[in-house]
Amino acid sequence: MIIVYVICITYVWILSSGLPYTHQILRQPKLYMTLLGLSVFLALILLITINYPLSTTDKVLSFTLLAPVTFMILYKFFDTLILRTYKRHLYFTNRYASNDEAKESKILDNLFQITLSAIPFLWAIFGSIIFKRN
Repeated sequence: MIIVYVICITYVWILSSGLPYTHQILRQPKLYMTLLGLSVFLALILLITINYPLSTTDKVLSFTLLAPVTFMILYKFFDTLILRTYKRHLYFTNRYASNDEAKESKILDNLFQITLSAIPFLWAIFGSIIFKRN
């Protein structure tokens, strides 16, 4: 089960880390739908495994399986919002960016990038609140 958690965290980290051109991949509709399907599949694993007798730690970590699907939905929402506001797609940035898009990113782009990066941790916190140890 720990491998699935690592896959979810890696999935979100790679797409939100600002590595060169990883976010541009999500602009392609066919690839976006493929990754969305993968993320929905990971969320379905949560529905299947949540009924099994799991330890409290596994129950808390199982909420990270919602991170990829949440990331994909929020990415599309944020990209649409930026597209309407700035007439361009969402730009991710990092300190050592070499592409022009990253250099033109605004504070709103950075805020959305931070939000997308924090999703796995927020789901884990939410899971720990639900399955508090007595």
